Amino acid sequence: MLYGIFGIFCLLVIIVMLIKKIKTAKNKRTAILLGICLILIIISVLFSIVNLKNTYLEPLNSIIRLILWLGISVIAVKKINQSKIIRKKPVIVLTVLLSLFLINIPIENQFIRFESPEELFHYNYSGEIYDIINGKDSCMIIYLKKDDTTGAIIMRKTEKGYKGTGAKRAANRFDIEGNLNVYHVKGTSDFYLSGFTVSGAKEVIITDSADNKVKTRYNIDDEYKIIFLYTYIENYTEEYYLLVNGKKTSLTKQF
Repeated sequence: MLYGIFGIFCLLVIIVMLIKKIKTAKNKRTAILLGICLILIIISVLFSIVNLKNTYLEPLNSIIRLILWLGISVIAVKKINQSKIIRKKPVIVLTVLLSLFLINIPIENQFIRFESPEELFHYNYSGEIYDIINGKDSCMIIYLKKDDTTGAIIMRKTEKGYKGTGAKRAANRFDIEGNLNVYHVKGTSDFYLSGFTVSGAKEVIITDSADNKVKTRYNIDDEYKIIFLYTYIENYTEEYYLLVNGKKTSLTKQF
């Protein structure tokens, strides 16, 4: 929530600056261009305010990146037009495309820390948080997408807060019965299981090799259940497996 409010504050500051620029614009063309940017930013602010309460809208960082790209592009185009460059149009196109590429690199993940996994989720992703599984040095958020399917995001815990992190796939099973993955959080001893399986049984009981019950979420498709399953794996070994209604399901180690 704190970062969402800060983002909205930054957009409001940009709005004030644009209004001043429009008032002092030297020609009508520049004023119109700045006016279009102003309208887009105002719309983005409105969406950002709603986004703080509605998790199904676009994540806040997407809106902020759009505004930054527009601002950088407007400034770059203005500077190029004022320069002595002969072939200005190709340079403008390349500059706008390059700025679009650079602005989508999430460099803030290297230095920004969030106080809670919820704040980090709502900054980077869209959807509704369904569950949070905590490990020793990380956590996994299970969330619902717009189409009611289920997704999983792994985050690293540090002394200063939560940050986005990479997780390497340690084991996998993919066949007609589903797709299961074990992930290892880099720099930690944490492992998580996530994926789905399909079953026609009326009741499905899933445990793992340590006799721990695996959490599930059901999507019913006619007589079949599409089961999203997830859990934190304590003391993971290569012999790890699942028991689905008593049937052993092994996973293959990934290199």
